[in-house]
Amino acid sequence: MSPSTLSTEFSADTCHLSKIISDCLFKPVENISVNDSLVYDLHVDSMVLTEIVVSIEDFFEIDITTDEAEDFVSVGDIATLVHEKLARKRQKVSAALLIAPEQGA
Repeated sequence: MSPSTLSTEFSADTCHLSKIISDCLFKPVENISVNDSLVYDLHVDSMVLTEIVVSIEDFFEIDITTDEAEDFVSVGDIATLVHEKLARKRQKVSAALLIAPEQGA
């Protein structure tokens, strides 16, 4: 994958993630920063955090464990974990695509 493709995917993922968080908090995207504290700045309680996590899992088709969610302090923490999980997911897909033609031979 080229750096520009990776950058584009990262940017698109960030846009989707921002929209999900914005929708769950009923706040405009432009009022949410990666540095915002979930508790102190955005007033996220456990119920809202659960809604955010479930929405992210559904949209990106990834799993976020309870332990991982409990470690979230800022919006940036969520973004970092989601980007890491998506990168691993994409690597698995790429590896599967590379292996698949050999299996058919």
